[in-house]
Parts: sequence; structure tokens; C-alpha cells
Amino acid sequence: TQDYYEVVTGQLDEVIAQNDLWGSANICVSGIPERCRSEEGCLAFAGELNDLSQRLERQGKLLSFHPRHMDIIPFGGRNSLELIFENTRAEMQLVLDIYHLVRAGLDPVDWIHRTKGRCDLVHFKDFQTGPDGKEALVPTGQGRIAWEPIFRACAGSGVKYGFAEQESWQKDPSECLAESYAYMVAHGIEP
Repeated sequence: TQDYYEVVTGQLDEVIAQNDLWGSANICVSGIPERCRSEEGCLAFAGELNDLSQRLERQGKLLSFHPRHMDIIPFGGRNSLELIFENTRAEMQLVLDIYHLVRAGLDPVDWIHRTKGRCDLVHFKDFQTGPDGKEALVPTGQGRIAWEPIFRACAGSGVKYGFAEQESWQKDPSECLAESYAYMVAHGIEP
């Protein structure tokens, strides 16, 4: 399951029970709370994630953090994602979302390699910019992202699952899913 950090922590017993019911061992949180959007705050947030990870581990669960582009905050020559990754326990995972990494100006291939062993799940989300200058999410392989090096990096880094993800559509969502699936299989991603 995945929800905002403060939603999960505010309803933790219910989230654990829900995951137990569904047979899920993975609980993912996203969103750096507003109170933690400074360099010191990110370090404190990393500590909170460590505590949550340990608590969930005692319940047989694995914690993951899903950074979004608006969560990747520059601090001089570093950023919030680096601080969180470097200051969280090795047992905690990151769920990398390729769209959000690209939108934040980060190299997804570098981040896939950097998080080797701590990134089992990757979201394959693509986008394009229309003539009006607005972004639109599109099926994997139909947008601006160069996927082949990303797929190779995932295979070489031990990523276990890649999810075609698209929250908005210009056509039937089932058609978008089929197109993403076909593209991924054609480029060596095994179902």
C-alpha cells in the first residue's frame, strides 16, 4: 500500500491491519511533511523513517519511501533525497518514480544504481509536453523519457518489480495499460 507519510503514521494500526488483510508486507509512504522541508528537517525526517521502519519490521512489514519531484529540495550542492537515503537504515527501501526523478532534474539511471539493494520497486511513468506547454502523462515509451538505459539499470541493479503508472489519461486507461505493457515486453521487461 502507499499513502502520504502523515496519513500512514496517523492511522498506523489500521494501515498494518489493512496490509495484513491483503497479505502485503510492503508499506510505502510519500511526501515530506511541511515541517521537515529544510536540511535539518530532512535529517529529522530520516530519523522518523528509521523509527517507523523498525516498528514495521517488528510487525513483519517493510517500509518504503516514494519521493516525488516536489520532495526533492536542493540544499547547496546536495538535496533532500540524498540526505534521506544516506541517513536511513539499509533495511528501508526507496520506490523510485522515473517521472518524478526526471522532473526534479535527477538522472534516474544514476539513482537506480545508487539505490541498488534498497530499491525493489520502480514506477515507470512517462510524460510529454503538448503544444500548449502543458505536461500530460502518457503510456510508457510514448513520452520524453529514454527508457532503454533505465530498463538496463533496473535489470543490473536487481529491481524486482516495475509498475507502469499513469494517473491521468487522454484515452481509455485500459488501452494505455496495454500500450505500456506491450512497450515494456518489447524492450525485454519480463511479465
